Amino acid sequence: MLWLTLLEYLDGCIQIFFKHIGHIETMESDELRKKAEKRAEEKIGFFVHLGVYILVNVLLIFVWWFTNGGDVFPWFIFPLIGWGIGLGAHFIGVYATYDLLEKMTEKELKKLQK
Repeated sequence: MLWLTLLEYLDGCIQIFFKHIGHIETMESDELRKKAEKRAEEKIGFFVHLGVYILVNVLLIFVWWFTNGGDVFPWFIFPLIGWGIGLGAHFIGVYATYDLLEKMTEKELKKLQK
């Protein structure tokens, strides 16, 4: 009788333990999903930015060409270059900083654990 009670108690403890571990795995999975969704949204944002950049600058080139016939200074290069710098910064922010952020986070985490 005592053994049966002890086994039921241990079984209950084991079930609670595995439920807790499953909860942690679910939390980690949820966190990874949120992180993946955020990265995907940022990448989509970059491609939308790129599409608008191309569309607007092609429109500016057409305006320049059809209003002046190409006889005047190509003023469209100023917004093309200026916005291109911003687009390049957006690209770096979306694609290049993740690895750096991950490395720095791991480094700081290791420092704090020591």
